[in-house]
Amino acid sequence: MSSKPAKKIIDFKLDDALKDYMTKQLNKTRFNPRELRLSENGSCPRKRVLRALGYSVTHPMTLDDAKNFEKGRAIELWLTNVLDELYPGEIIREFVVNHPYGDPIGEGHVDIVWPSKKLLVEIKAVSEERANQGLPIQGHVDQLMGYLHYKKDADGKRYYTQGKIIYLIIGRYGITPVEYPVFYVPEKGEALEAEMKDLWLNHVLKEVVPFVPKDAHAKGFPCYWESTDLKGNTCPHYCEFHGHCWTEDSFLDDICTELDDPENKELFAEYHRVRETMKALDSENKKLRDKKGVLEARLSRLYEKLGEKKLIAGDVQISRAVIKGRVSYDIKNALECGAVDMEAIKPFLSQSPGYERFTVRKVKQD
Repeated sequence: MSSKPAKKIIDFKLDDALKDYMTKQLNKTRFNPRELRLSENGSCPRKRVLRALGYSVTHPMTLDDAKNFEKGRAIELWLTNVLDELYPGEIIREFVVNHPYGDPIGEGHVDIVWPSKKLLVEIKAVSEERANQGLPIQGHVDQLMGYLHYKKDADGKRYYTQGKIIYLIIGRYGITPVEYPVFYVPEKGEALEAEMKDLWLNHVLKEVVPFVPKDAHAKGFPCYWESTDLKGNTCPHYCEFHGHCWTEDSFLDDICTELDDPENKELFAEYHRVRETMKALDSENKKLRDKKGVLEARLSRLYEKLGEKKLIAGDVQISRAVIKGRVSYDIKNALECGAVDMEAIKPFLSQSPGYERFTVRKVKQD
């Protein structure tokens, strides 16, 4: 019996379909942006705060980034399916671990929770080249340590004290699994939480972006790195927020230290122009704030008379909410009066982050 050809051949190209799929995956919002991710424990603090504050992405992920992500995801999913088949009903996938450093709450997602073995498991796909540089990767250990630290019951008791990182090493001739045990270390867990607390309270909530780390470089990882595709072409990769830390001039090997050099003259002149523009905008913004206050006073009287929370006039809807004032304590005055003891409040002491201040003015030229 001969098969008949289809009357109409659908124009389908798998390569284009996969590219379209991966591009859409890049644009998906998988996590709450207003949080500190446990998966980024120990990584660049500036990047973590920039994301939590909603700064724009200056270097979106590329198709090459998407291919690497999908490759790792597919291999990790394969192992999860294998374990699920070998140990039916024993493992819990994508388990959520909550932490307080998010708005309204922060979440972490453990790859596998294995209650019968009392284990948290993270699965990571790495290249043979990366594996040869040394495993386990410290960032992965910190990530799992964070999960162990925050996974507690209602009474604050820690559920698990050990975990495991399973690396799937992708080589030319196949995939090799390697396991690394991770035991909970209270000092390490508390240090990771202290870092998250500092970033959240002193940077995210105060909208103060940390400095660019001193050991960072515009052309070095994790700000920038390169890989090679199957055709031998070099593929550049950037941190998503690279443009908030570096300019194109940052890719120059050395910074010029001659102040009479045109490069530095332009640098100083541009900085002066930016500051003057900001000053003019601040002045305009103050006028707008004053105008806004007058308008809101009128709106407040209107809402009080009508007793409504939401009103529409013309094509504009305005909602009104009455926010209670924050309760605060004058600790300095309390200490001076002897109402509280300095030693008693020392464990709760925190210091606001430092910052650089540049003062600019025009000088007369000879």
